[in-house]
Amino acid sequence: MGQVTLRLGSMLAAALLLAGCSGEDDPATSSAPVGSDGASGSPAGTASGSPLTPAPPEIRAHGVPEATASEASDIVGRALTSVNDALASPGEAATILDDAVVAGAAREALLAQAAEYEDNGWTVTGQPRVVRTVVRGQGARVRVRACVDQSAVVVTDGAGTRLPTGTGAPRTWMVFTLVRAGDEWQVVRQTFPADPDC
Repeated sequence: MGQVTLRLGSMLAAALLLAGCSGEDDPATSSAPVGSDGASGSPAGTASGSPLTPAPPEIRAHGVPEATASEASDIVGRALTSVNDALASPGEAATILDDAVVAGAAREALLAQAAEYEDNGWTVTGQPRVVRTVVRGQGARVRVRACVDQSAVVVTDGAGTRLPTGTGAPRTWMVFTLVRAGDEWQVVRQTFPADPDC
């Protein structure tokens, strides 16, 4: 079958990609991280989290309120979980995918990818983890640059054989566009930056 490059088109593809990550988003404009409680400072739980409970991501807000940055970062985590759940059972992706967090072109791209996974007999196990985010934007539209660790994500074929995933490290920057839909944020687009290392 050869090497499989995991992709989700223009949507949430890197939830499965295994590429490298190291460095800051923009050291010249870095701001204090937002903890899981929305307060500035060190990310909550970084030193005391158990192996089964990963630390919450470090969140940096640039030009948006810290509460907005926390909400948007949470939605990105929920979207990644929803994508992996859908790709675990690609034939049922349309009913598994959380429409509250993934919409528009992002949803359509994922459903096309799920059809490809179903046709090839591929399934996904494990969950990605958001390590840190940088949130920018204004009003009802924000951009979340998320460093995502996919080291726990495995893709297997119909026989249960693990598919090769490339040679990169397990962390990748992903860029999500979110829009406000009522009281909630939704992921409507996902891309990669020019340099995906985080």
